[in-house]
Amino acid sequence: MGQGRKPVPFPKGKYTKAQIEDRKGPGYSVAYGSKPPAHFNAWAKAEWKRVVPELERLSIVKQVSVASIVGLCSAFGTAMEAERAIKKHGLISEIPVMVDGKPVKGENGKPLIAKLETNPAVRIARDAWAQYKSFAAECCVTPASENKAPKVGAEKQMDDLEAALCA
Repeated sequence: MGQGRKPVPFPKGKYTKAQIEDRKGPGYSVAYGSKPPAHFNAWAKAEWKRVVPELERLSIVKQVSVASIVGLCSAFGTAMEAERAIKKHGLISEIPVMVDGKPVKGENGKPLIAKLETNPAVRIARDAWAQYKSFAAECCVTPASENKAPKVGAEKQMDDLEAALCA
């Protein structure tokens, strides 16, 4: 059976240091106390600071992809921003009757309503919460998935049991 392809190293002299760093990616660290990515909003940063220590405590941070943790926190931040927009503007958007680009006003001076539409933030929040739920299960953040996560010291217990049985 043949071997898989070997990774090709960067050819010397063909790339600048900046190009090499760009190809390596952002290099997020998920160690306890690491800073969240700069593009996160305040909600996402708070979720990062809440989740990363918990994953460290469960000793599964090394098993979970950094992209999953970034996705989890980003989805949380998006969902919370959408919830804020829903609270500010409501679930329903009123679309006024327009004539020549101007809203038509009724007898009471208020614009006439042509139709009611769902606020677009409702769909954004729904999609973001669905993403969050998916990433939360993958990162073992939900209570159900936390029970499925490998336990700290479980391997050591199995080794002790195997040693006692083999002795």
